[in-house]
Amino acid sequence: MYYELSPFFYKDINFCQEKNGIYSIEKIEDKFKEYDILPTIGDLLVSQKFVDTFKELINKEIEIEINRIIIQDEKLQKLHGFYALKVLKQIPCMDKQNSQYTIKKYGKSEFYRITKLVLNTQNIKDESIFLMEEQKGKTIVNQGFKDRFEGLKGFDFEVFG
Repeated sequence: MYYELSPFFYKDINFCQEKNGIYSIEKIEDKFKEYDILPTIGDLLVSQKFVDTFKELINKEIEIEINRIIIQDEKLQKLHGFYALKVLKQIPCMDKQNSQYTIKKYGKSEFYRITKLVLNTQNIKDESIFLMEEQKGKTIVNQGFKDRFEGLKGFDFEVFG
């Protein structure tokens, strides 16, 4: 079984990358420290607890890059202890026969607007975590990877198939 991994947060906000290693937010709150993933556009922002949980899989089973970051608010308060996690593996895994989608073209680029996604699991093989090549904003994990999330807070999983 496969799942789309996404953050689940107590309010609707996004942490924005300002420059290398600095992410901004209007106001830092103590509640942020309770979460092991923070909502952002782009790389996933994950806690030290997340990194420790998956440490032995990094660069063995999973192809990811982890960089220490600083979160800073408008009053220049800083929050440490989070990392930008970049998933490196991309797989063309959409079953185009059974999925429902449209393609928008912008110059030479194509963007998929998917309304119903069916995965082609033959292309996935035994990957634990990867990005969909057709829609790079979707992080997909397998059942084994998802099972390791017990005790981590802020993750939501949408099941595929």
